[in-house]
Amino acid sequence: MLRTIYALGFTLISMIPNSADAKKNASPRVHYTIAITDPKSHYADVTLRLEDLTPGTVDVYMPVWTPGSYLVREFAKNVESVGAIGLNSDESKMVFAEKPVNFGTPIAHNKLDKNTWRLTIPKNVAAVEFRYKVYCFELSVRTSFIDEDQALLNMASVLMTVKGSEHLGGDLAIDYPVRWFSKATALDQASDDFIAEREYTEAELRSAMGRADFTYPNFDDLVDAPVQLGNFPVFKFDVNGVPHEVAMVGRNNADVEKLRDDMQLMCRTMAKVVNDHPCKRYTFIVQNVENGGGGLEHKNSTVLMMSRWAYTDAARYKGFLGLVAHEYFHL
Repeated sequence: MLRTIYALGFTLISMIPNSADAKKNASPRVHYTIAITDPKSHYADVTLRLEDLTPGTVDVYMPVWTPGSYLVREFAKNVESVGAIGLNSDESKMVFAEKPVNFGTPIAHNKLDKNTWRLTIPKNVAAVEFRYKVYCFELSVRTSFIDEDQALLNMASVLMTVKGSEHLGGDLAIDYPVRWFSKATALDQASDDFIAEREYTEAELRSAMGRADFTYPNFDDLVDAPVQLGNFPVFKFDVNGVPHEVAMVGRNNADVEKLRDDMQLMCRTMAKVVNDHPCKRYTFIVQNVENGGGGLEHKNSTVLMMSRWAYTDAARYKGFLGLVAHEYFHL
């Protein structure tokens, strides 16, 4: 009996990895920054800061899918200016100024296929900043769009991730024009937006930047939560104690009180059918466009499109409420 216990003990001890093995087998952690410094150019500057690295190769890829849409998507076609910088342990601890600081060592990288880049990590590199630009000028419920008035970021079309690190949580910072005072997303915000408390001249206001910080539990949840930035009104209602918000992006002729009551009634009715609600909060992003429609469901939100002047057309309005019902019922 004692011999069996000793054998079991040695077996369990041998299964416990030492710190060196744990580090060797650890997946790199990813921290994201999206900077929209010149929205009229339609570009987002993206930085993936990779930490917990070991020497060897790391594959970074952009999805060819987006949640709720069941076709291969060629998002990587909009990626430009890819580069990577390695930081040693001292450099990786530095707090970055508003303007880029030129230090670090260029990291070798090559494109493996249409949406994957391989980084070669040398010794003594504590962190890597993988940087690229994404052209965002396709306004749809699946893609990303940036102009001087707004940014709709469907994250699968903007963000890459590290192969093998998809299960890890992290943080996302978005730098945006301070003149945009509205945002809507199902992501959890880590803190209040950072905006310098001072008076801006008209010229400064055109270039001044704010920052919003968010957290995410894993890459799937991150890309399942679109972010809308710009200047737009938001109205709210609750369903079974769950707060709902509706971002009305773009000019429109909606009767807001009627729309709010109708959407709340539909959502409450469907919640009664299922007798449950899986969300702690829910976000509707409504893009009011000149022509068109459609929607795409997400875990805790949806993006909808509606013809901006069609709310007073009874048939078109009923059709929009049907779209609301369809995407919401995916819950």
